[in-house]
Amino acid sequence: MLARTSAALIAFILSGMVPLHGQDQPPSADPSGPIATDRPAVTNSSVVVPAGSLQAENGFLETSSQGQSVFDGPESLVRFGIAKRTELRFTVPDYFYNLNAGPGSGFGDFALGVKEQLGPIPGKFDVSVIVFLSFPTGANTVSSGGYDPGVQVPWSRALSANWTGAGMFSVYWPTQGRTRNVTGESTFLLDRQITKPWDAFVEYAGDFPEIGGPPLEGNWYDTGSRLRVWMPPVRLERLAKLTFDQIRQASATTPAVLIRQLEAIGRLAPRLPDACRQALSDQADAILENRERAGCAGSPRP
Repeated sequence: MLARTSAALIAFILSGMVPLHGQDQPPSADPSGPIATDRPAVTNSSVVVPAGSLQAENGFLETSSQGQSVFDGPESLVRFGIAKRTELRFTVPDYFYNLNAGPGSGFGDFALGVKEQLGPIPGKFDVSVIVFLSFPTGANTVSSGGYDPGVQVPWSRALSANWTGAGMFSVYWPTQGRTRNVTGESTFLLDRQITKPWDAFVEYAGDFPEIGGPPLEGNWYDTGSRLRVWMPPVRLERLAKLTFDQIRQASATTPAVLIRQLEAIGRLAPRLPDACRQALSDQADAILENRERAGCAGSPRP
């Protein structure tokens, strides 16, 4: 399980941006009143923008994990109300900058989605469903390289005149390492209106990937298929060399050690995909060459 806490653990919303307590507005909300935005929280708004209105949201984020830091912006999201309870959503390609001066900088992927407001439902809950698909339009070092779908179900409820509870349940299918890593996500947000133009909130967001941890390819993407961490890739060829080279060279005249290495390769090879076996085959060739040079007798190659 991968759990993370929103970078904006306690955030203050400036005048001109939405107070989160506005999430309980009906779909026909007065355009001159407070608006409901998805930024800066992980939890999306549970209501749509009014029909015929266009709303653009932006933000900046710095993510640090395992010694790697990535800054991205402007995280632009464009929302257009096409009906009383329906909006179109366009996620503009974000620019990611690797603060560690390595590769992994560039523009991310474009995403297109639609949001349908279901609430208010009994219990005075506002609920919506968001379906989106990201397209591999970004740079090679940033893009997930796949068409990644996702489903989000944000909800909210006014607890009092100044307090709002909200959350979101989501399922994503991001492309990681040329495979789908099905990932669930749950969030919970508690918002407090301080003054009319000022809000503060605390938020928890937990990701639960089917395959935990970053892929060996070196890039870690969030559930929206956006690059968050770039890590130097660890290749099987390098791991094989680190595992076998020094022992093989030091044991050139010790047949028993060379035989054990060949046996280890024989046990590992059937467990690896065909494309990965070449690294072990190269090590077996090197062991046989050592045996021939030293005139050692050994077991046949596995």
